[in-house]
Amino acid sequence: MANVYEAVKQAFGDLMAPQLEEIKGELKAVRSEIARVDAKICNVEAKLILRIDAVDTKLSARIDAVDTKLSTRMDAMDAKLDFRIDGVITRIDSVGKEVAHIREMINVEKPLAVLETRLQ
Repeated sequence: MANVYEAVKQAFGDLMAPQLEEIKGELKAVRSEIARVDAKICNVEAKLILRIDAVDTKLSARIDAVDTKLSTRMDAMDAKLDFRIDGVITRIDSVGKEVAHIREMINVEKPLAVLETRLQ
């Protein structure tokens, strides 16, 4: 019985050993292919990161340029508005002075009219 067991074991080993060696070779090839694909993925990832960084830099520069232009325009508009408001204030002050002058004239003319009437 031991001989039969040994014979079956030997036959099984003789049949399986070449297939196991073949599987080991295929496994080694698959591992090699996985390493090659992994290296490609790392390379693509590095290139993608560089491109994203370049786009980020360009976009930041454009945003800064727009911000600068907008700030310049807002400052110009603010100055223009201040100038116009100052002009309106000056006109209002002028009208106020004219109204005050007219009031003085009215206050002076009434007594003059009364005097003129009395003198006649």
